[in-house]
Amino acid sequence: MTESDAFLAQAKSDYSIFKRLLALPRSEVPGCHPLHYLQMATEKLAKAFFLRLDPKGFRPHSHATFDRLRNVAKRPRVAIALGWKEFPPYAAFLESSRPVFRELVDLHPGHGGPTNVEYPWPHAGDRGNATFCSPCNWNFREVDHLRTDRNYLQVLTFVERLLSRFHEAC
Repeated sequence: MTESDAFLAQAKSDYSIFKRLLALPRSEVPGCHPLHYLQMATEKLAKAFFLRLDPKGFRPHSHATFDRLRNVAKRPRVAIALGWKEFPPYAAFLESSRPVFRELVDLHPGHGGPTNVEYPWPHAGDRGNATFCSPCNWNFREVDHLRTDRNYLQVLTFVERLLSRFHEAC
């Protein structure tokens, strides 16, 4: 198994767990958990893609890879492999989905500010006292978007197709 294939296998496993957690009621599973698995799956999928295209340029410790994948995957060959009949609508989808790609990257603790799906962060208390917030108690709006928002659903379709058609796309 190549390093790219190993990242792809782990991305598929993480995505499978994401789907299972997302299907459960929010009362049973805090929103941070499906989002954490989605963030990990998309990061590993992007790393697999980059390793496949350019192993020498691969940066193993970067966590912003999914956002960068959007630009690298903007190729007619990838569009066709993912089931798009024409390239311009595919390129437009990638461009209009930029905020969703970025939000998924920002779920990682090292990006986008203090809120993240993995570790507690300082949060200003109601009387100016410093308190901490745990991801399991935070209302991540992204979870609801994953079920209803067109842009989020399109990004999930992109991820699912790239996971299943990876070798045709690269």
